Formats: sequence, structure tokens, C-alpha cells
Amino acid sequence: MTPPTKARAPAVAIEGAATPEADAERLIGSFRVRAYSEARQRQRQAQASEAAKHWGDVARLIARRAGERRDAQPSRTECDIDLADAREDVPAPRPIRFFEVDPLEELERVLAVKPQRFRLQFFGVGPDLGPAILIETEIQAPDASGAIRAAAEATWPPRAAGLRVLDLEGREIFERLKADLR
Repeated sequence: MTPPTKARAPAVAIEGAATPEADAERLIGSFRVRAYSEARQRQRQAQASEAAKHWGDVARLIARRAGERRDAQPSRTECDIDLADAREDVPAPRPIRFFEVDPLEELERVLAVKPQRFRLQFFGVGPDLGPAILIETEIQAPDASGAIRAAAEATWPPRAAGLRVLDLEGREIFERLKADLR
């Protein structure tokens, strides 16, 4: 989702630019969660040091507004107070949050994951020169990649030529031969 090209054009001079507050509002309205990065990009592209300072101020304002709590009232500047008398009945817009994931909900989701059971088999060469299972154990891991990590850290029996990780239905999800470790 790229913004329109007219909003993407770099503003390198501040002669025609509005106040940092107005530019911050305009960028937030146009770019939403990408407003901060857009302000920093314009700061890097600025030719004059005044323009770079202006866009740096805009980026700081956007960062401050993004950090405000959802239910907090935005602070009013003198410009806002003049305009507020005409629109007192209009509710204040909700500040844009960069991170919509609630950390507590994410932690609960991670902790609610039940470990799955996997079978870990170490095999060697049998008397008929075919594979023979030397040891088979059960391991628990949150998912297949966790089971593979646990298998990689397992201690190999002395005569083992390889290891295999299987899910409980018997499907092989990983295999490693001792020759591959060299």
C-alpha cells in the first residue's frame, strides 16, 4: 500500500511548510503508522539545515503522539484552543498506536500453547546392514521446529549413525546422519 505520489514528494524546504504540528497531523492523516518513518525520510532528504530541523521536530511530535495512551486527551496548543471553540461538540480523534498487539494478550496466547509430543529415534546399522533403531524416546516441544532443536541438542548413543524425529502419527519431520555433522 503506497501513498499517492503527491504525498510522497519530498518537502526539502520549509519556506512553504506549515508548523511542525500541522505537518505532523498531515503526515499522520496520510501515512498512518508510517508517518514517523516518512518524517525521518524527509529529514534525511532535506537540503537545508532548517528544513532538516523542521522535519526532525515533526518526527518527534509524531513519536510523542504515538506513545500517548489511547484514552488520554491530546494536549491543546494555542492554535488548537482558537479552533476548539468552533468545534467543541466534535470528539477528539483517537491517537494512532503503532503497536496494536496487547502484550498481555500475546503472553497469554504464548503460554496457552500446549506442548506436543514427538518421537526421537537414534538408529545405527543392523546385522543385515539395514537401519536398526537403537533408542527411541519421546520428547515434548511447542512445535516441530522446537522438536528439531531439542533433537539437535540430544546426546547421541555410541553406535548411532543417525537420528530421526517423528510426530505421533509416525510421519518423519527431520532426519540427520552422523556423517552430516562432520
